[in-house]
Amino acid sequence: MKKPYHYFEFLLGLKSICNCTIFFACCMVIANVGCGKKESPVTTEIIEIERLKTVAATPVPYAVATSVKPVEDAKNIVDNQAPKTTVEPTPTEQQVIIDQKQQSEQTVREKPLTAIEYYDKGYELFNQGLIEESIEAFNLAIDLDPAMKKAFKMLALIYSNSGKTSEVIANYKKMVELDPDDAKTLLEMGTLCYKKHMTDDAIQAFEKYVALDQNNATVYYNMGCIYGKRNETDKAIKAYHKALAINPNHISSHYNIGVVYNNAERFDEAIEAFKKVLDIAPENIDALYNLGFAYNKKGLYDESVEICKKMIKLNPANAGAHLLLGNSYNKLGKNEEAKKEFDIYKKLVFSK
Repeated sequence: MKKPYHYFEFLLGLKSICNCTIFFACCMVIANVGCGKKESPVTTEIIEIERLKTVAATPVPYAVATSVKPVEDAKNIVDNQAPKTTVEPTPTEQQVIIDQKQQSEQTVREKPLTAIEYYDKGYELFNQGLIEESIEAFNLAIDLDPAMKKAFKMLALIYSNSGKTSEVIANYKKMVELDPDDAKTLLEMGTLCYKKHMTDDAIQAFEKYVALDQNNATVYYNMGCIYGKRNETDKAIKAYHKALAINPNHISSHYNIGVVYNNAERFDEAIEAFKKVLDIAPENIDALYNLGFAYNKKGLYDESVEICKKMIKLNPANAGAHLLLGNSYNKLGKNEEAKKEFDIYKKLVFSK
């Protein structure tokens, strides 16, 4: 009886120690990690996302508001004095410009205003592209009326346009303090907090949001992503199931449930989850691969072989599928078939 073929033997054909090391590392990845795929948010009109990736992804916070045209820096103006004469010189055009600039710098504080007048002035300056001056005006409005929510909203917009996420979050928190039922702000704050790795604040914001609106599958999905990142498996699964209760065809929720179960080595449940993905999208390569991996780890090598063949039919250059197929053949004692797949894998990887 032939001695079972071990896929490490083919490493002897490699020409360098470096290539051997790289290939062995890849083999260990497929044997120990497998899917390597985690959560990625789902597209809605509120939250933009990326497609499923081979690394952990996070909800991508959407832009808080439309961008504002950048304001060019004011050019330095050099005083040009008129030639000395016996007659008093009249202002030159440049002097007139300087006078107008000095006058505009006094517009915010030119006279005592009410809170609403400062707000209106800030809005006017904002539309003129005078961002720093508009910030000053909105802050003066808030000084006079700390409950002016719309002034905080404008500040959040301005800071969002300039990429100052921490300042945006601070103003969102003020808005929510003034209006705890502002669901849209809670949602936006939750996504921004997650972006800043403030997961506790993100979860808190999302929980307050779902208390107001239980019909947004994406919010539950994003909560599942956060819990999954924190290795809180049961909470992640619960959140994904809530998303599926709202939208049974929410592919990424089914997929991430499978990922969580694969990582927890609960392969029976992972298999069921990935089958549901494939019921909706039969050619989803990520789900096929993870299903094949779960079959392999479960000891169902024939089933794993069939899944790998489907992947290779869809994409013959799928190196991971050839490696997983070779591993499954090896476990079945099919030495020649295993060696063939490992050789293909080696060619695909090291020819790049």
